[in-house]
Formats: sequence, structure tokens, C-alpha cells
Amino acid sequence: KNLSMLTPSKLKTLLTPHLTAQFTPKEENNTNSTCTIPLLQERTRLLNELGSNLIQYHNGSALHMIQKAQKSSSSLVQIITCTFPGYRDESIDWKGQQCFFYKRAQIVVADLWASVGDCGRRR
Repeated sequence: KNLSMLTPSKLKTLLTPHLTAQFTPKEENNTNSTCTIPLLQERTRLLNELGSNLIQYHNGSALHMIQKAQKSSSSLVQIITCTFPGYRDESIDWKGQQCFFYKRAQIVVADLWASVGDCGRRR
């Protein structure tokens, strides 16, 4: 609904009711229509983390974060997992050893690639 709420400074201070308002469908004939968004408080916390850490570590710019990776997808995955704890998919396996599978961070990098492609090679 409102893309201006996606700036790091606004994400940093986003409250759960504001997030709910952005994703609650309004039917033309029923203004009281609502839906339940799973894990809403956790999603709000992760968006707060995203805004706060973009400001703290990357001058408030996702592009600046991406440029730090110097066209390396593995570097960008590392930057994402270091900057945003919410992307650290870690677990303990059946042997009691910690294992790391940064699937969500890898998906972010793949989505970025799909949306902008390899712009650096098209110069």
C-alpha cells in the first residue's frame, strides 16, 4: 500500500499495528474485513532489525551494502548474515554439532540477481 514506509528510518521504528494496516485487505463492501498474518510480531521485529542495521552498518542504504560485496554472491551472503541476525539459519544436528545453512540469505541474493541481473557486465 505505502512504499514510503520501506525506508530504513521508517522500518527501524515500525510498529506492529502499522504493519497490520499495510497488509489488511479492505473489501469494498466490508470495511471491517481483516486477516491474520502469521508471526506478525516476529516479522515486525525483523523489519525493525533490517532498518536499524542498514542505518548502523551500511549508511542506510541497501545499495551500499550490495556494493560492499564487490559483485561476489558469497560475500553478499556473508554480509547479510553478519548484519542481520534474523538471517542466521543455524541449528544443532543429531550429533550435537552446530550447522549453518544460510538459505534465506542465499534466496535474498538470488532474488536480487533475478531483479537486476548482472548489470556490471553490460557496460
